[in-house]
Amino acid sequence: MDFRNFILESTHAHYGKTGQALLLAAIGHLASAQGIKIRDELNGVKLTKFITDHLSDELDIVQSNTDRLVFGVVPKGQSPADPALSTTMRPPEFPLSDVNRALQAAFLRPIKHERTRYVLTQPTLSYVDVAAGQTPPLGGIALEGTFLPTPEQAANPVILRSFIERFANAYQIEIGYVRNPRGPLVDSLLSKIVECLTDDELARVSIPLDIVAKLMRK
Repeated sequence: MDFRNFILESTHAHYGKTGQALLLAAIGHLASAQGIKIRDELNGVKLTKFITDHLSDELDIVQSNTDRLVFGVVPKGQSPADPALSTTMRPPEFPLSDVNRALQAAFLRPIKHERTRYVLTQPTLSYVDVAAGQTPPLGGIALEGTFLPTPEQAANPVILRSFIERFANAYQIEIGYVRNPRGPLVDSLLSKIVECLTDDELARVSIPLDIVAKLMRK
């Protein structure tokens, strides 16, 4: 992803979710986690100058009213809910670390042509792709339309998390079930199999729905 778009989308996603400024230090952590070589992108200039030079029409840099060394960025014309830019508002370095792995995979793995992906919440959180004309799984929630991030959006963990949370809220999935602060959920055999496969391997897999249901109970 282009570094400018990365900063822009991360800022809008964070502000839209929290009303807070995205700390400049957090941008560095997020960029590094995505494999972006921030030193190469900045080419010797500070991040504040980079944003001023390239994104001043879309973003504003704000300074903490309690610590002159702390800066953040907000969408143009907006103000942070916390003028102090408290470091407690820093997004986690790995924004998906507490999200169930099967749910992450549902949003990250490409969907084969003429298939629809369904998220299943029982007996455990998992997903299955169903070919056109096949019967959808009982209780399955179609993951499609505006709930599906583009590949570029999915590459940004902050934005990807916002898609996951919006999906969970829309379908009244318990957010504690989506997030996983106490360690991995007890996954079904199907979920464990899915997590072990690469994208290419998943694209070659076709499992009848009765077998899917059996694996989910294991």
